[in-house]
Amino acid sequence: MVCTIASANCVSAVQRTPCLDSDERNKAYVPYHKLSHDEMVRLRLHDTLINVVIVTYMMGGYVAALYLIMCTNSLMTLIAATILLMHTMIVALTLTHECSHSCIAQSTWLNHVVGEITLVISGALYVPFTELQRQHNEHHAVQVGIDSYQVSHILSTWPRWLQILILPLEACYIPVLSFISWWRTLIVPLYVHKYQHLRKRIVIVFVLRHTFFYTMWCIRPTSLVCYFAAHVLFIDVMRVYDAYHHTFQIVSRGTLPPKHDFDYEQQTTYSTVFGRNTLTRRMLDMIFLNYGYHNAHHRYPRVPWHRLQELDAIMYPKSNGHVIRLPAALKEYHRRRIDRITQKRGDSFGKPKLNPAKDADSLLINDYIGVVMNISSLVLDVDDYSLQRH
Repeated sequence: MVCTIASANCVSAVQRTPCLDSDERNKAYVPYHKLSHDEMVRLRLHDTLINVVIVTYMMGGYVAALYLIMCTNSLMTLIAATILLMHTMIVALTLTHECSHSCIAQSTWLNHVVGEITLVISGALYVPFTELQRQHNEHHAVQVGIDSYQVSHILSTWPRWLQILILPLEACYIPVLSFISWWRTLIVPLYVHKYQHLRKRIVIVFVLRHTFFYTMWCIRPTSLVCYFAAHVLFIDVMRVYDAYHHTFQIVSRGTLPPKHDFDYEQQTTYSTVFGRNTLTRRMLDMIFLNYGYHNAHHRYPRVPWHRLQELDAIMYPKSNGHVIRLPAALKEYHRRRIDRITQKRGDSFGKPKLNPAKDADSLLINDYIGVVMNISSLVLDVDDYSLQRH
């Protein structure tokens, strides 16, 4: 039950974090159980077989899906192939994330190789894996959201006519702002000097990737429609997951606040999951490689994806005060999908709240709008000096 917040231990934990103001504090927070040395060693072990199976599925599923959308005439097969293609993209992004923390293998070289392969499938291959790895680990180190191009805020600064064009598309789940942000990552390095080391790769990959798209078009024009649909669904799914993971500050690069402690991080982090209460819920979370177990991941980022459910159960054995159930998240994501992208800088996104219902197993998010940010394992956050001066 969520209302275990009433314990004295929880009050003392809040008092130990003076930098946490009332807008950020999770009133349902219960201090987590810290792992023993033996537990940490056991949970950080890599399972080679599981990782080989999931990497093989990702690569094989991606190739099979591409073949089917280019070579089949059956409508049902096209739909199934599009869903498979979307899922391999989701798995690829999740494995990019795993490789960023060296959770796929003991070998740094092997993590790097798998990381580069995942970028091809997710579409993030315009920049080196090491750049995305550095960016993501920075997010963990400073315990804030670093996003120079804040998707939730940027639309409010644009002309009204442009907002009128974009909002209906976003309302129909076409993630226009995410695509604009992605293209910005390709364009800014072409004229900002400090990103000049990325230019050659961006140009070469752009030519090769669009040559491949042209080949798809020549084989079967509808294959590009299926690919685009899969990519849109992929971005939408990851937006839902990432919208509710944090309530801590979002800052532009170069304006970092002081480093916070682990209590602050846990109280401003939430896990968007189906849940570990039943076998069905656990299996649904496994389909997405336990990506939603964010509290467990942030506290122990070297624990691999297939052990995060167990880690979450150890850290929070009697509390769901950090949990947002995905069915509720989907409902609120849909209801607030326009509010989420029309915020102005300084506006409150709200926060999850204590669920007063008897036997509640998650937080309420009726007043939590959530955020849209660049996904750190997918889009490189680049500074545009002209925008900063503006």
